[in-house]
Amino acid sequence: DYLNGLARALGVSLDFLISGGGNLPQGEKVQVPASLAAFAQQAALSFSQTMMLLQLRRQIVAFRSDSKSDDLEKFDWKPFYEDLKAHLK
Repeated sequence: DYLNGLARALGVSLDFLISGGGNLPQGEKVQVPASLAAFAQQAALSFSQTMMLLQLRRQIVAFRSDSKSDDLEKFDWKPFYEDLKAHLK
C-alpha cells in the first residue's frame, strides 16, 4: 500500500518505482532542466535515475509551501542525489 501510494504521488507506475523499468505516463513530455542533465551526465546516471530525481524534487516542491518558486535550473542536484542514491537503482 505504501509503495502504491508513493508511485501515485510521483505519477509513475509501481514497476517504474521498484525497478526503474516500464514507462512514464504516456503523452507527457518531460522538460529536464539543463542543470540536471549536466549533473546526470557527470554522475553517469541512467535515464530512470535522472527522471526519478526530477520527479522527487518536483514532489517536494509541490508539498512545501516555502519552495513553490523553486528554480530547478539553479538547484544543486549533487547533494540531493547523494541523499537519495541508495534508493535509486
